[in-house]
Amino acid sequence: MVMALAQRGKDRPLIISCFFGGQIHNVYPAVKGYECIFFSNSDQFRSLICSRGWKFRLVKTLPPATDYLQDSIQAKYIKFLQFFPEFQEFANREWIIYFDHTVFVRKSDLDWIRLHHHPDKCALVLRHLAADRTIWGEVEAASSQLRYAQAMPQTIEWLQGLVKSHSISLDCTVDATTLISYREPNRLRNLLELVYKETLRLGQPECQILWSALAQLFPDAIQRYAWNELDPLWRVPYQSRREKLRSIRERAQNRVDRLFSGFSAFKK
Repeated sequence: MVMALAQRGKDRPLIISCFFGGQIHNVYPAVKGYECIFFSNSDQFRSLICSRGWKFRLVKTLPPATDYLQDSIQAKYIKFLQFFPEFQEFANREWIIYFDHTVFVRKSDLDWIRLHHHPDKCALVLRHLAADRTIWGEVEAASSQLRYAQAMPQTIEWLQGLVKSHSISLDCTVDATTLISYREPNRLRNLLELVYKETLRLGQPECQILWSALAQLFPDAIQRYAWNELDPLWRVPYQSRREKLRSIRERAQNRVDRLFSGFSAFKK
């Protein structure tokens, strides 16, 4: 009986997601047949999250922030598995699959991940939706959004330092960290701690840039597939038409601001 339960733990991953701060009007449903944990630092979302089939966990170490930038940074506490000391019941789980609350993951997606994630690899990720997007390309694209642009000069300086000190490439393609499958995650602890530490230090929530740069220091640990091999449904759940239009306007304005800010000077 004990051996059967242990084997089930290896075959059946823990599913986690999160939302920090701000407002959320709905969440995608949990996947039936899996243990699905949703973390938040606001208890006001508990009933909503539980109504969608998730088990709710209140994060007490990171109280709600006052702005969207900090909310986004706080979410990395969950994405990069820094929550184990606070929630020790998950610290020894052998398989954890994380995805952003903006991604609708279905049972068929989990079946695909279970089939394709080789147990010798510490993490499975998808390549960026734009298949030819490099780290430099992601820097430029992210600079059109204010919450990423604020810390972009420091981020570029940090990237250039990595190139000199560790010979990483900024022309490699970017990983999409919207979904990460971790096998025996403690094997990847050094990378996860590095990404989280630099996210906090730089104040840069665009973790795809940081992950894609630092992951080069662990070349054999990560398994990658093209985005369209899984092609998860990726959108803000039940976003209203007004919210979508506002998001489009903000992105357009940020892009105009960036064009006039002399972004190219940072890259030199």
